[in-house]
Amino acid sequence: DGVWDIALEPNPATSLLNIEVLGKANQTVHIEMYSIEGKLVMTKKITTDNNKVTLDLTPLSSGIYMLKCYAGASYFVKKVVKK
Repeated sequence: DGVWDIALEPNPATSLLNIEVLGKANQTVHIEMYSIEGKLVMTKKITTDNNKVTLDLTPLSSGIYMLKCYAGASYFVKKVVKK
């Protein structure tokens, strides 16, 4: 699968969170955002033709969320703070 990561900016975020996929080619990256209680609150896909996506966090309450990113068999989780 190769080495890859994502960049989150800004984090903490107030309304918009920009996500950029780094080092992942020829695969769609799936993004799932979960509340700290484990409830799925948002899903997005990032395709390889456009390795960036912006999430609108305005409907979410302030707090800590977990962002799960996966492509194929590899995945990782990052913490997002909504102000």
